[in-house]
Amino acid sequence: MKRNRLYSATLFFCLVITCHTAMAQKGTGAQMKKLPDKLDKIGFVVTVAGDTLKCKFDFSMGRRNYFVYGMPKPEEMKGKAIRQYNVDGENSFRYVDIDGIFTMSQYLKIIADGKINIYEYGGGGNCSNCIYWYAAKGDGPLKEVKNNVFAIQLKSRGARIKDLLAMIEDQPDVVNYFGDYEEYSYELIYKTVYYHNTGVKLMLTSQMK
Repeated sequence: MKRNRLYSATLFFCLVITCHTAMAQKGTGAQMKKLPDKLDKIGFVVTVAGDTLKCKFDFSMGRRNYFVYGMPKPEEMKGKAIRQYNVDGENSFRYVDIDGIFTMSQYLKIIADGKINIYEYGGGGNCSNCIYWYAAKGDGPLKEVKNNVFAIQLKSRGARIKDLLAMIEDQPDVVNYFGDYEEYSYELIYKTVYYHNTGVKLMLTSQMK
């Protein structure tokens, strides 16, 4: 009699566990089906707390959403939560403050990362081909150092060069390297900063003075 009761209790327990598992799987499946098909980019995000999380991205229709496994649904990336993200192991973006006539904060593409950082903002507003480069040394403010906009400029070319020189002046060899070239190009800016950050001097495709 006791054996039958034990058998019945065991069977009942197994049925309860089986039903609970099936319902959980069904719920998870229903949840996953709600995810948009546009989560077609993979990469990772870095939170403001410093945690790195693998995720998928949705950049369709102007969105900037990310989804980490276990989240109920994709969420919009915001600077107060996500400090940086990387897409497809190639392009990284960091949330930064840009000071100018109007102060704004947004995600900019990282071009160089080190003692001096270079960030790129491009394709905004009505100018899909416009490219702006900003540089910052350490925790210093971002300075616009180059753009390709053919319009009245709020900042002169000389002022941009002066800002960049102020960042590299602690390394005279780098200053001399920068001064050897006449054309103030994106390539010169990048390789100058690369030289400052790494100590490795790269040759340019442009002609020297």
